[in-house]
Amino acid sequence: NSMKLPHNNRLLIFSALLLTSLFFYGCDEDEYYMADLSTVPEPYLDERTPEERIEHDNDLVIHVYEEGEGQFTVSDRDVVLVRYTGRLENGNIFDSSWVDGNENPMERSVQDMEEGLFQGMLGMHEGGVRTIVIPAELGYGSQGRGGGRGFSEIPPNSTITYDIELIEILD
Repeated sequence: NSMKLPHNNRLLIFSALLLTSLFFYGCDEDEYYMADLSTVPEPYLDERTPEERIEHDNDLVIHVYEEGEGQFTVSDRDVVLVRYTGRLENGNIFDSSWVDGNENPMERSVQDMEEGLFQGMLGMHEGGVRTIVIPAELGYGSQGRGGGRGFSEIPPNSTITYDIELIEILD
């Protein structure tokens, strides 16, 4: 007594299996990767007292913890090594160089940064440490930015904050 499925049911099951396997074959394993944010330092404003607070007319606010040393300062064409964490006003992390326990600084071109981060880093010396509070107009504006891998999305019109340490000016 072997049970045979009608031809239509066998075709339906075969189609479902084929589509499922194609779906998983086409998925990149990184889509399922969730970033480990447990090693990201606490917000600097919660842990440190700034030496200086600089407010710009465009609502950019810079909290300077350490001025840094060195003859050179960040200019608009530099490539830098930095450690950083980007947060929303509610404290949710949307980006960090510290992800997955990484303690190595990241190489970034100053020109490729969000306008507010770019402006907030200008004039920094190597070894400088700052928190830069960026209004939406100098960050991701009315479009916001999607999240992923455990990072928060940036809703439209969000003020964002970067804690940043300038390790080295490379170029």
